[in-house]
Amino acid sequence: MRPYRRKRHGNRGAVLTETLIVVGMLTTFLLVCYFFHELYIRKLAAMRESRNEAWEAAGKGCGGGLSGGITGGVGSLIDLLQGDAPDLASAGLRVGAKTNSKHEDVRSAAALGGRSYSMKSETRVACNEVTVNDSHSMLLDLLEWGFHELIPK
Repeated sequence: MRPYRRKRHGNRGAVLTETLIVVGMLTTFLLVCYFFHELYIRKLAAMRESRNEAWEAAGKGCGGGLSGGITGGVGSLIDLLQGDAPDLASAGLRVGAKTNSKHEDVRSAAALGGRSYSMKSETRVACNEVTVNDSHSMLLDLLEWGFHELIPK
């Protein structure tokens, strides 16, 4: 008489099913990780480009700068960078600013729906003062500025 043997056909089907489920879940997980990686890289690129272009434009001066004393200049700069600056020219303060914004688009994989997402970055910086008189040396310009800032007219 032959010894009793269990059939393994049912176990093989269960292993195959579990393998397909795990492979599907891992593939989906990797696609989602790749999508968020691309999203983050594009956001950083938009921030970098926006910041570089705003600083480049503001470095040349834009007819503004900070005037109105040391404390007034600091206060108006804070208001400017917060974006809620009132009419500063009426208070005797002139602040020039350059703003730049960039957009980057990211498309998800077809397996994740294929939707497109837009990343936006906006940078706002205060401008440098425009040089009015180039005939003076740098030391004389600095002394003249200090004199006007410390002794009001």
